[in-house]
Amino acid sequence: MKPYTDIKEFFFGLYEESKHTYDLDYNYLRNAEVDELAAFDAHAKRLTVINLRVTAIVIILFVAGAWPTDFLVFDFSSKEFLMLAQWRLIVICTSLAVLSIFRFVPSARRKPFFIACVTFLWITGFTGYMTGSVAGLDSPLPYGIYTAPLLTVLLIVPLRQRIFIVFSMVIVYWFGYFIPFPEHLNYLLVGVPFVWLLGVIWTMAAVGHIVYFLLRANFMQRYALNRRVREQTAEIRKLAHSLISIQEQERKRIGQDIHDELGQILTGLRMELDRLQLIGDSEFLEKDRVLEGLDSASRLLDAVHISINLILSKLRPPELENQSFSAALEVLISRVKNQCSTNISLDCTVEMDWLHSAQSTSLYRIVQESLTNIARHSEASEASIRFDWVKGGLRLQIRDNGKGFDPNMVGRSSRFGILGIKERARWLGGNYKIDSTPGNGTCVTVVLQKDRLMEEGE
Repeated sequence: MKPYTDIKEFFFGLYEESKHTYDLDYNYLRNAEVDELAAFDAHAKRLTVINLRVTAIVIILFVAGAWPTDFLVFDFSSKEFLMLAQWRLIVICTSLAVLSIFRFVPSARRKPFFIACVTFLWITGFTGYMTGSVAGLDSPLPYGIYTAPLLTVLLIVPLRQRIFIVFSMVIVYWFGYFIPFPEHLNYLLVGVPFVWLLGVIWTMAAVGHIVYFLLRANFMQRYALNRRVREQTAEIRKLAHSLISIQEQERKRIGQDIHDELGQILTGLRMELDRLQLIGDSEFLEKDRVLEGLDSASRLLDAVHISINLILSKLRPPELENQSFSAALEVLISRVKNQCSTNISLDCTVEMDWLHSAQSTSLYRIVQESLTNIARHSEASEASIRFDWVKGGLRLQIRDNGKGFDPNMVGRSSRFGILGIKERARWLGGNYKIDSTPGNGTCVTVVLQKDRLMEEGE
């Protein structure tokens, strides 16, 4: 039973692999865009031209190389010798013509199937005529036609065109065989070639289509992969551009904050110290004025400390330093509520303290950016933030009932925010998805793998 089981498993695995390949090919074709189909059509034509060129060269070498054997097998004056010589000459000339056409007529490369049809039908029709002139159906020579349709495997064409060329080749051959020499129809088993005819047609069509199908499936998968790589490359370029822009904006903001807040405070502190120096240099030292100046300088130093903490808080949320992640989100939600009229709810029953500092900051920024977009753009009356466990890992969902938008038509500033959310989700080892349509609100979903997060945190 072991060999039987192995064979059964082999064919079952072959069936499953074929079905998987077919499903992939069908899905790619169903979702394929015009440029993908045009790209495959151009690819198929290039492969067909290459196959025809190589085959023409092989045929020339084979036919010409085997020509000397005719002198050993046949009498020089025999009908068979002259027929084979004529046939070899025609085949070589036809192959050279095909090579010349593809070499010197660029437009022919766009129509390789037409060139192949004309060539194959001419060769097979002439071969049928030459065979009929020297051999009857009781000779094995006429049945060599059954190998000729193998040439159609070289054509990377759909099934209809393949059946057409295979059927035409066999029919033209037998027409060339019977029409000039109707006496061959008197053969007792004349129906046998026609039975084999049907078998050859469907067998060659099936074999050729399998080759075509596998090539198409491989090309469509590679094309989809290349397109995805191009999209990812474009996104990386956008992200790099946005990061540079955001970095410059952040530097400008920090510089402005330092100039506007710290600069003014330090200027005031400098003026107060200069005043104290004047008091110290005067002839009569007034204690009250000195104490007043020191108190003012102390208040200015406190303001410097507060201003520095405010600037630093914009770089790292202080809420995450002193309390739990959910409590930090509550503070963030309260702050956003004061800026807009949206009612925001939080559902966070998941324990989040196992996140390390960089991860919690990134997750916090995702929520912060989403809430900022809601406050600025959504005009929503209700919004919700929910953390829960799903099969894929930790899920974050942020919903609102606002006016929604088309994710493909967002503005430049919004795109940077969305791109930042997406890249933070990827950095956390998760997937990001945004569902929104005009008038139907927005739902941002981020799914993070806990195992991946814990590995990154170790």
